[in-house]
Amino acid sequence: MTVLRPEFSEEAEIIRLQGGEMPEVSLFESLHQLKSAGLEPTDEELRLLESAAAERYMVIIRRDLDQASLPHSFFRGPQRAMVNLHRFRAFAARTGFAPADFLVEAGRMLLAYLEAEAAAVRSGRLFNTIGMNRQELENFTEELGLTGRIGRETMAEVFSVKTLGFEEATSAVRAELEERGVN
Repeated sequence: MTVLRPEFSEEAEIIRLQGGEMPEVSLFESLHQLKSAGLEPTDEELRLLESAAAERYMVIIRRDLDQASLPHSFFRGPQRAMVNLHRFRAFAARTGFAPADFLVEAGRMLLAYLEAEAAAVRSGRLFNTIGMNRQELENFTEELGLTGRIGRETMAEVFSVKTLGFEEATSAVRAELEERGVN
């Protein structure tokens, strides 16, 4: 096993924790900076950086499928999770990562998100925070292997109200929490 140079470990940590909304761009920026400093990555060091980018993709997808993220400014919602999942899958295909386990996890998270949205509508909420139309959501659920696992009633409830994009959803949920005295 090759000893990894600290510069590569540090860059991997930066990608993992601060890789932004496009981890692959962060990966390329790191590689450019390292190469400009005369540091050509070994195969193992390159794999470390790619792994950090893959982890960052998973972090931001989880964030956007987590109802607890809704009132926060970093929330982007299921629509962005779908976009990032497409990017992640393309990245994984190019770099040899197998995201199958993560796809199962993302599917469970989306299912929980939809069930929470349906419950909120049943409780009187006049909007959903899905950020996409029904066909887009059905395509996303199919991509995650959820075909037949989401009840028609759940979909009907979720789409019986106005669909908000992530910025509107964040504001609306904050207002909803303030009304209930929840911080």
